[in-house]
Amino acid sequence: MRKYTPITGELHDYIVRQRSGANDPVLDALRAETMKFGDVSEMAISQQQCDFLTFLVAAIGARHAAEVGTFTGSSSISIARGLPRGGRLVCFDRDDKWTSVAARYWKQAGVDEKIELRLGDASRLLRAFKPEAPLDFVFIDGKQGWV
Repeated sequence: MRKYTPITGELHDYIVRQRSGANDPVLDALRAETMKFGDVSEMAISQQQCDFLTFLVAAIGARHAAEVGTFTGSSSISIARGLPRGGRLVCFDRDDKWTSVAARYWKQAGVDEKIELRLGDASRLLRAFKPEAPLDFVFIDGKQGWV
C-alpha cells in the first residue's frame, strides 16, 4: 500500500479544479489579462494562493490590512474579500501601469470600497504610514526597487 501519492501536473490541475470557488470569473479574467504582459506576469500569485489569502484573512478576523506590492491586484482582491464589511486594505505600489489594472478589477470584484492605494516608493511611504487602527494582517509581496 502506498502511503503517498506523487503530485503530477495532471493530478495538480484536477485538484485545483475541484477546490471551492474554482469558478471565479473576476480572478480568471484578471489572470488572463495579466498573462498578456509576458514574463513579468510571474509576479502574480497563484489561484491557490488567492484562495488561501481570502481564507486566512477571514479566519483570523482581520479588519485592517496592508499589502506591499500590488501588481495587477489578485492578492489585494483576495485579501479584501476576506475582510468584513467596513474592513480596510491599504496597498502600496510604485507602478500605476499595473495598479490601474488592479483598480478596474477591484471594482468588478466589488471590493474597491475596502481598498486604498498609495502610489510611490513603499520604503518611503511606509515610514510615514499611520494606520487608522492596528494592522491585523500584512502581505509583503514586493522586492526592493519594485514597490
